[in-house]
Amino acid sequence: MRGTKLIITTLIAATFGLVIILFVVSGGNLASWSISDGTNFEPFLDLILMAIILLLWTISFHHNHASKIMFVGRFPYVVSWWPFKIIRQRTEITLAVLDRITALLFVGVLAFGMGGAWWSIVMHYIFIILASFGMFIRVTRYYKTGLLKTLSMIGMVLGIGAWVIGFLSPRLGFDLWTVFFGEVVFMVVAELSLLTQFNSLVVNSANGAEKKKL
Repeated sequence: MRGTKLIITTLIAATFGLVIILFVVSGGNLASWSISDGTNFEPFLDLILMAIILLLWTISFHHNHASKIMFVGRFPYVVSWWPFKIIRQRTEITLAVLDRITALLFVGVLAFGMGGAWWSIVMHYIFIILASFGMFIRVTRYYKTGLLKTLSMIGMVLGIGAWVIGFLSPRLGFDLWTVFFGEVVFMVVAELSLLTQFNSLVVNSANGAEKKKL
């Protein structure tokens, strides 16, 4: 039980710590995480992504509300390979599934860099958009009502707004901050949301028949 919380605490602390170090050594002048691929700052960016991937993957197996329905959609399924047949079926995406999917999408972000061929760059942007959307859903839909729901929505608006301003401001002739700053704000909001759920972690018993709250 303590081991699980220690791992999650370490990953959260590592993420925040690496971001702070990256800000210091770069002077806060990074254009964006993606564009920094292949530079001296790439190890920091890779380690931060790895920490986020491991964090989401670990939490997906140790959350008291892992079966919480985050959204419902209709997705294609292969029901027969011969003859080949696909149907669209109503599917409930739980918190655990969302966390694992988002973690795998961040693996894609890590795998496809910006320094390769055009298709690698395209794949990088596809994965980063989908991974960010996964985090957006997680933060904004976990809490249904109350103060934390309001704060989650405000935090995401600030994160997305900071990214948009960082993207548009150089193109409009006034440099307020970079896309990197907006990405950091978005990440901090997401991590703070995870911290509010810290006491909702659980651990499976030895026989898997019961769960004990930490």
